[in-house]
This record gives sequence, C-alpha cells and structure tokens, in this order.
Amino acid sequence: MQLSNKSILKIICFLLILEGVAMLPPSVMAFHQAEQKCATSFCLTAIVCLCVGVGMRKTKYISKKYKPKEGFILILFCWCFVIVLGAIPYLMANHGYSLIDSIFESASGWTTTGSSAIEGNLPHSLLLWKTITGWLGGLIVIIFSTAILPYLGIGAQKLAIVEIPGPDLEKLAPRFEDVAKIIAIIYALETLIFFILLIPSRMSVYYALVHTLSTVSTSGIISFNAAQGNFMITKYAQIILTLAALTGGLNYFVFFLIYKKKLKTAIKNYEVRVYLLIFLACGILVSISLIKSGMYQSVTDSLCYSFMQVISFGTTTGFKMTNLTNWPTFTKMLLIVLTLVGGCTFSAGGGIKIIRFVVIYKLIVRGVYKRIHPKAIKPVMFEKKPLAADMASSITSFVLLYFGVFMLGSILIALENLDMETTFSAVTAALSTNGTAFGMLTNQRWFFLVVAFILIIVYAIYHKKMLAGRLELYPVIILMTRLFWKPNKSNT
Repeated sequence: MQLSNKSILKIICFLLILEGVAMLPPSVMAFHQAEQKCATSFCLTAIVCLCVGVGMRKTKYISKKYKPKEGFILILFCWCFVIVLGAIPYLMANHGYSLIDSIFESASGWTTTGSSAIEGNLPHSLLLWKTITGWLGGLIVIIFSTAILPYLGIGAQKLAIVEIPGPDLEKLAPRFEDVAKIIAIIYALETLIFFILLIPSRMSVYYALVHTLSTVSTSGIISFNAAQGNFMITKYAQIILTLAALTGGLNYFVFFLIYKKKLKTAIKNYEVRVYLLIFLACGILVSISLIKSGMYQSVTDSLCYSFMQVISFGTTTGFKMTNLTNWPTFTKMLLIVLTLVGGCTFSAGGGIKIIRFVVIYKLIVRGVYKRIHPKAIKPVMFEKKPLAADMASSITSFVLLYFGVFMLGSILIALENLDMETTFSAVTAALSTNGTAFGMLTNQRWFFLVVAFILIIVYAIYHKKMLAGRLELYPVIILMTRLFWKPNKSNT
C-alpha cells in the first residue's frame, strides 16, 4: 500500500492529538505545584495541538499516490515533528532553557534516551512530561512498526514473522493494526502493575509514577541521585524497577503470544532465552569482579548491585542504582558492551538487538567452518530454518553501519578532549538510548550539541523498533545520498 494524502493526514492528526492529550497531566501537575509558567506553556500547546489535530481530521483531501521514497521522508518528519512540539513546554517555561536545551530534552524523552543537558533538577511538571514522552516513545515505535509502516509499504509484517517463531502472525490476529492495539494494552497493563507494586516502597504517588514510566519504557529519565533528596530508594523499589526494566527489554510479541494462549511458542522464543542467559552470565561475571575488588562489604550487596546494573544497562534503561565511579574497569567495559547489544527486537530496549548478534555469531562460525571445509554446504540455521541470504546480508550491513556511526560519533566527541572512557560511554549512551555515561560530562556544552545531533538526526530514525528492528539507520543514510534525491523515471 503506497502513501497517500489521506495516510499522511491520518498520521499527522494522530501525532497532534497524542501530544495534546499527553500534555494534560503535566498541566495539572504544574497547577498543583504552582508552576505558573509551565502551566501556561502546557495548556496553550495542548489546546493548539488538539484544535489543529481535530480540525485536520475533519478536512477532506483528495487521495493522491506517492512514490515509496516519500515514506522515508515521512518517518523522519514524524520524529522531528513530535520532538519540536515536545520542546515547546521547555522553551516557554521561562526557566532559562535555550532552544538547544529544549530540543535536546524533548529528543531525549521521545527516543527514550533519558540524557539531560540541563544542570539541576527539572520542575515537577517538566519531569513528568519528559517521562510521559519517554513512555509514549517506547509505545509509539511499536505502533509505527506494526500499524503505520504497512501504510508506507515497508513490510513490517514480514519482518515480524521472521523474528517470531511459531504460528504465522496473520493467524493470530486478523489485521496488524489489531496486533498493535493488543500490544498497546499489554504495555499499559504492565505499566499499571509495576506502578501499583511501587506504592508500598515509601515513594510518593508522583515519584512512583515517573519511575514506572521511566523503567517500563527503558528511558531511565529520573535520576536516582536526584530522587535521594525526596525519598529513600529502598531495596524493594530497586528490585521492582529492575524487573520493570527487564520486561521492557523483552520482545513484546512474546507477550502477544501469551495473550493469544500460545504459551509454548512464547517459552520457546530463542531470542528471549539468549537474552536472559546473557544477563545471567554477565551478572555472575560482574559479581565476581566486585567481590574480588572488595567494592562492597557483603557478597549479597555485590550480587544485588551487579545484576541490577547489568539489567539496567543491558536493557538500555540506564539507571545508576549505586555509584559506579570506582567500579573496576572490567565491569564498566562489560556494561558498555551490554548497552551496545541492547534488548530484544520489538522491545522498549535500544541497542543493536540480541537477534542480530546471534546471527552474526552464527555467520562467523559458518565462515570458520567453510575455511576448514571449503566444499561443505552449511547454511545458517535459525529456529531450525535456514536463514535467507538477503536477510543475513541485511543484518551484517546494519551491524557494520551501526559501528560506523559509533566510530563517527566517537571521533566528533573526541574533539572535546574527553578521556576514552567518557567518550566511548557517551556515544554508546546516545546511540543505544541508554542515556548514561561514565566520566565527567558536566558543563560540556559542545558535547551536548554533538549528542543532540546524534539523537535527532541519527537515532530519531535508528530508534530500536521504529522499523521493526531492521531498517532503522537506513532511512537516514538513504536520505543523505544523492541517488535518493536524483530523479529517476524508473523509480516509481
């Protein structure tokens, strides 16, 4: 199905109404906290978004077919659109936030990165808004990949079937839009459950909400250090938030299969099993390193903090549940690698994704085997089925492209003359949407400009599930090529 005026209008209206409705809770919070400037900015922006969105829905347009490449432009436009709209409350709050600061905070929220270019704590209403955008960012990419992308003719359904073993998804739901609705309900129920579980942790309702929104979406926006001044982060709260982050990094189609009473199929999901095994192995390794270094007085604390941080960084949530400054170099490097790997496909986690690393590993094994046995025929097997050559090539090229962007970002940030640990962890934080880096980044204004560029121009499209875990970086790269913009009569 090709793109049309009606399809474009439908998507834009959806985004406007979504942002307008999402601004209502921060408006109430701003009035409650007597944050008058914030209340005014939220109310005015919400009214404009809702009025324009509803008004455009009632407008009739003549349907016109577009070329497929308009789909790539629309995807970039949608992300830039919500980011710019989301920046307005920061800019109008009259707290001294510059345009760059406002756009950065908005991009950090919508991409579930969680980084901040602002010194000090955000006002209650703006912090709530940032966590809401992070939560919506985790949800909207699922909706994009399962419902909106079919309008663009990008074949999200085919990609999902490849990554989800068992019955054909067409047999599980009559339309992919229905799958998106079910997943959205599961996402909301998951959020509600963890929110209720946090209430007994001596958190206020407000902080329980923002922490839940931050962990379920793996945005990690709220700072534990900042929260310490308002309440005590109990071990119980840390465990609940760790579990929330763990579920946020899981493949949401597994939850969908459970909903459809396909429990055996869900349990057999290969990617999820590898995902949990990696966390178990890395958690043990980090624990051994901490125990050996004598960081904590008890083995229990070492085990607890190691698994918490492994899950937090591996799911790209990015919560620092303890001071990591003096942790051994080995543990920091392992956390950075885990962040690069990221969560599962169709999850709220960022990174390259587990499934890609599994495929790359199998390709390497096959390459070694072929060198030993040149005449042997050894296909790459996945879920007892041979992996198509074009799929293997696509995954390989994506991983290479990912690390290419990583190296470019590292070189740019290195111009700020930061140390190696800070540089690599900062780029990893921005690119994987982890949002947490090691080292000293305070007052690095140029650094924030570079990261903002990476977030808005690269990661806005690269984002974890935006293109069903496959296209991601490609739309941005395609938009930067002369071939894309060069007229071609055969490109219809």
